[in-house]
Amino acid sequence: MSDGPVILVDAMSALYRSFYALPAMSPSNGTPSSGLFGVATLLLMLEREHAPSGFALAFDLPGPGHRQASFPGYKAHRAKAPLALIDQIRGLWSMAKALGIPTHASAGWEADDVLASLAARIEAPRIVVSGDTDLLQLVRPGVQGMLLGQHGRKNLLLDEVAFRSRYGYPPARMATFKAMVGDPSDGIPGVPGLGASSAKSLCSSFGDAAGILAALDGGLIGNRRLPPVLTANRELLVRWEALGQLEADLPLDPPLTAPIDRAGFRAFAEEWEMHRLSARLADG
Repeated sequence: MSDGPVILVDAMSALYRSFYALPAMSPSNGTPSSGLFGVATLLLMLEREHAPSGFALAFDLPGPGHRQASFPGYKAHRAKAPLALIDQIRGLWSMAKALGIPTHASAGWEADDVLASLAARIEAPRIVVSGDTDLLQLVRPGVQGMLLGQHGRKNLLLDEVAFRSRYGYPPARMATFKAMVGDPSDGIPGVPGLGASSAKSLCSSFGDAAGILAALDGGLIGNRRLPPVLTANRELLVRWEALGQLEADLPLDPPLTAPIDRAGFRAFAEEWEMHRLSARLADG
């Protein structure tokens, strides 16, 4: 077995990105397969470039979750996925089974939380793969985050140093930053009157919401414009931060990870008539 990193993949995010990035395709039976082809190609690329010791896929389950119960507006604005994408979700579960990759999900929780729990359980170096920037809050010693590219952009692999250089605050403070500036993709409104520059400065100087509010109460915030804003919205800051933080203690069934079954991968590619993928698998 390889001593390379463990790769933890946000399955639905990868399927979604692949579906919208690739032209429509299907085997001879007409079943949509572009998203499945994209995810299979991603897994093969990750295997070749990182020589991982194992993979795991995290899934979202249907139905409302804990965050919707806490804030009904959470992701409420998102349009329903097209049927051609929904039809490929079952195929994604089947792909994981064929490839021998463990799948993990938890009712009421998102794949993000499942990935956080996986990252907390595993001691080997980890790469968390998603198109969702929320997962980058998991970046820390031993954990890198890979943000899937879109619109022709390359995938972005970030460690702690690269994250801070790119975003201007520590990875662990992403939920705090988004609590202040808002997150339109999740429907989090943010704190009125706080922009990105102020949020970065507050996160870098004082840490999480508790640290920022302690600094507020202690008169340590030098920018005179910020204390009135924070005083008026301290409950919102705490609420939105809690909404964006990931749960890292969900129960998970073993095995947590496993290497790809190459024979199973070839069989899946042949079943779905993914001829280009079959050729790449035949090359080794």
